[in-house]
Amino acid sequence: MNPVRCAVVGIGMMGSVHVRVLDALPEADLVACCDLDPGVAASLPSGVGFFADVDRLLASRKLEAVFVCTPQEQHLPVVARCLEAGLPVFCEKPIAHDLDDADAIIAITRQTGGRLAVGHTMRFEPDYLALARSVQGGDIGDPVSLSARRNVPAFEGRLLAHRTTLPVEVGVHDLDLLRWLAGDIVRVQSMPASTASVGDGAVDAVVATLRFASGAVGLVEFNWVMNDRSRLAGDYRLAVFGTRGAGYVEMRDPATRVYSLEENKWLRTHGSFDVGGTAAGSVAIEDRHFLGWVRGIRDWPVSLEDARAALEVALALDESSWTGRPVDLSR
Repeated sequence: MNPVRCAVVGIGMMGSVHVRVLDALPEADLVACCDLDPGVAASLPSGVGFFADVDRLLASRKLEAVFVCTPQEQHLPVVARCLEAGLPVFCEKPIAHDLDDADAIIAITRQTGGRLAVGHTMRFEPDYLALARSVQGGDIGDPVSLSARRNVPAFEGRLLAHRTTLPVEVGVHDLDLLRWLAGDIVRVQSMPASTASVGDGAVDAVVATLRFASGAVGLVEFNWVMNDRSRLAGDYRLAVFGTRGAGYVEMRDPATRVYSLEENKWLRTHGSFDVGGTAAGSVAIEDRHFLGWVRGIRDWPVSLEDARAALEVALALDESSWTGRPVDLSR
């Protein structure tokens, strides 16, 4: 496959990961990046151009695809501009910061006949994929009770709580996974905790119950209060109990530990990892899949409707947290 000439717009927490991965993938030719902060130019790989304006990027470089990794509230204008330029677009999850923008993005994609892939990375994590194939293959029967946990370090909360919410930023991963495994979610009730751990007024943790259209029930737990100095970089769990059996994915990241006379080391291997210069991990799998989709040799597994639905459930959890009441998504 000829390398896809691509650019990354938004060089923040996830954008910088995609830059490292794309620079290492033989399927990608990372030609330029774009960000409002000119200071990020110094962090880019050698030979990668820098632009502070999307229109100048699109006019100055002959591109075949764009990765949009901006803050959520900027997804709509950037995705729209790239689609109107006729380029396939990878948009980091969530699809948008609210349903109005999500609907506008979907409408523009349809109107332009464009190609948009929303990056729900956990769909490309081999452990979750293996569980989903088993559940969808009927190994555990019909799902009856599901649970998911995703807890992340506090620096993410301090960085993001002022512009998004815990369910929309962190929980949307598992809300998409649970819908993938058990179908539509029709009712939620959320209980939040606010302890000023990541900022005054911010929600630090959420526990919520879910009702699926099938009649199954679920429980989710999210937080971004884990101590930054802890060796634990992430705490994830997903469980499905069905009429014939059960299945689990359980990860504490980093999972690889090395003990010596000098020190104990925890080595992070999840998400993005380098193997002798070759990008590995779920982000690399996702990016390679997208590049294959651009070339027409892969299908994208997350529909725009899936991406919108995961955002809708996350926003319903926020509404339930604020009101203290259940939210019916079938209304």
